[in-house]
Amino acid sequence: MNISKRQAGITIWGTLFTIGVLIFFGLLFMKLFPPYYDNLRIHKGMNLLVDENKVAEMSKREIIRRLNRILLIDYVDEVVDMNKALSITRKDRGIDIEVLYEVKVPLAYNLSALMEFDNVVFAPYQQ
Repeated sequence: MNISKRQAGITIWGTLFTIGVLIFFGLLFMKLFPPYYDNLRIHKGMNLLVDENKVAEMSKREIIRRLNRILLIDYVDEVVDMNKALSITRKDRGIDIEVLYEVKVPLAYNLSALMEFDNVVFAPYQQ
């Protein structure tokens, strides 16, 4: 019987390439996850601020002070300068509180990732 079998499976080069791709995306995830998590906590802090009473009647300075106190608890107070990033738009039924900021994350050598975040929450007037 002359049956020739071809070996099937992944080679050492295929294994090394697969491991290299997994390591690359793992390192990329570890570099980019913290800014996204910080943004999640900023958005959560903005929602906590809106849940408080009479936020729509507060001045911009009071909103910034209160939001910075909320973010201090989550250790996110130094991620963004609220004096520059926060804007308030008054509407008929309430106000829009918007935090717009950028985060630059160095990846390797002169390569970096620029992430732009735009969070908006609506605070209705109290009646």
